[in-house]
Amino acid sequence: MPSFNRSTSTILVIIFLSNTIYGLGAPFLPKLLAQKDIDQVWTGIIFAVYAVSQVCFSLICGKIVDRLGHKKVMVVGALTMAAAVAAFGIVSYLDSKWQINTLCIALRTFQGAASGFINTAAYSYAAQAYKDDVGEMIGVLETVASLGNTMGPFLGLLVYGRLGFAWTFLIFGLTMVPVGLLILCIATPAELAKQHDSLQCESTVANSEEDSENLSLPGNASFQETATEPLLIPADDKGEVALQKLTYGSIFCMTKVFFAAMTAVVACMYYCAFEPTLALRMDHYGLSHTFQGVIFSVMPFSDMLGTLSTSYLLPKWIEIRVTLITSSLLLGLSILLIGPVFEERNPGMMVIGIALSFFLTGPMCIPNISEMMHVVEHAFPTYDLEHANSLLSGIVNGCFGVGMAAGPLMGSSLYQIFGFRIMCNVTGGIAVFLALAYFFFCNGREAYISTYRNLVCNIELTAPARPPS
Repeated sequence: MPSFNRSTSTILVIIFLSNTIYGLGAPFLPKLLAQKDIDQVWTGIIFAVYAVSQVCFSLICGKIVDRLGHKKVMVVGALTMAAAVAAFGIVSYLDSKWQINTLCIALRTFQGAASGFINTAAYSYAAQAYKDDVGEMIGVLETVASLGNTMGPFLGLLVYGRLGFAWTFLIFGLTMVPVGLLILCIATPAELAKQHDSLQCESTVANSEEDSENLSLPGNASFQETATEPLLIPADDKGEVALQKLTYGSIFCMTKVFFAAMTAVVACMYYCAFEPTLALRMDHYGLSHTFQGVIFSVMPFSDMLGTLSTSYLLPKWIEIRVTLITSSLLLGLSILLIGPVFEERNPGMMVIGIALSFFLTGPMCIPNISEMMHVVEHAFPTYDLEHANSLLSGIVNGCFGVGMAAGPLMGSSLYQIFGFRIMCNVTGGIAVFLALAYFFFCNGREAYISTYRNLVCNIELTAPARPPS
C-alpha cells in the first residue's frame, strides 16, 4: 500500500482539478454549440481535438520528462490548462460559426496538450517513486481522476446556473494557477523513492534480523550460500539485450503490450462516445437538468468504483490478462444492452445500464500499465527501467487520448447517421472483438488456466484442516 505525503497529495489535487475541468463542459457545451447552430459533426471534432492533442503531447512528454524534470513539466501543463480554460468563456460572446469553431478547436488543443503533460508526468512520477506499488498508485491516480470527472458536471451545472457560461470557465481556470505553482515544492521521484524505501526498511528490520539469525545456524549454511548467490543473465542474452534500443515502436510492437494498450483505447472510446450525444438525447426525452446531472455524475462515479475494486479488492492471484480480457468482454455485452434501454425510455434501467458499463471501464484502465511494465522488464532486463516507465506512461496516456478522440467522433457520426442504438451496437461490438482477439493472440487460454490453478490453491490453503480419522 503506497504511503501518502505532501508531494503525492499535491499531485493528486492537480489530477483532480484537471479532470474536473475535463468533465466541466459535458452537460452544457453541446447545448451552447447547438444554440450557435454548430453542426453535430463539428461538435464531435471540438470534443475529439482535445484527445488528439493529448495523444501527441503525451508521447512527447514521455520522451522529455526525465530530462526536463517532472515538476517543470507538470507546472507548464497546469498553467497552460488554466489559461486555456479561463479563455473558453469567450465562446459565448461569439456569433460567427468559423470564429466559434476556430477558437474552440484552438483552446481544446491547448487543454489536451496540458492534460498530456500533467497526466504523463504524474504516471511517470508514480512509477518511479513507488516502484513496488505501481499498480496501487496508478489506481489511486485513476480514482482521483474519476472523482474529478464525477464532480466536474455537477459543479459545472451548479456554477453555470448562477453565473453563466463565461464565469464558470473563468473560475475553474483560475483555480489551477495556485495549485500548479505548488508543484514546484514537491520532492523528486528519486527523493520520494528513497524515503519510501527507508520506511520499508525500518518496518522490516526486526524480521530481517530474525532471518539473519536463522540463516547463521549450522543447518542453514547451504541455504545461506544459495541465497547470497546473485542471479546472472547469460552473457550472450545480456549483450544482445543491451544493444537493443527501447523506443515507442519497439515497445508497441510487442503483442501483449499492444493488446493491453488497446483495452485502454476501447474503454476511453466508450467513455467519451456519449459526451456529444447523451445530453442531446436526454433533452429529446424531456428529462430534467437535475436528472441529466445525475446521469453525468453516475458515469465517472461508476468508473471510480470499478477503479477502486480493481486496485484493492481484486485478488492478486488473478492474471492481469484475465482481468483485461474478461472486463472487455463484459463491457461489450453490457453496451449492447444500453441501446434498447434508451429506446424504451426507462430512466431507472438507463441509470443501471450506464452504471454497470462504466464500472467495467475501471478494470480495463488500471492493470494495463502493470502488464506492460512486466512485459518490457522481461524483454529488456538490462535497460534503464525508469526511462522505460516514462515511455510506458506516455503510451498509456496516449492510448487514453486515442480513445477520447475516437469516441466523440464515432459517437456523434453514428448518432447523426444511424441513431443511438446503432452507436451502442458498434461500440459494444468493438469491445467484444477486442476481448476475443486478446484471448487468441496473447495466450489467453494459459492465463485462464493459471488463474484457475491459483484459485484452487487458495481454496485448499484457506480450507479448514480435516480432523484425523
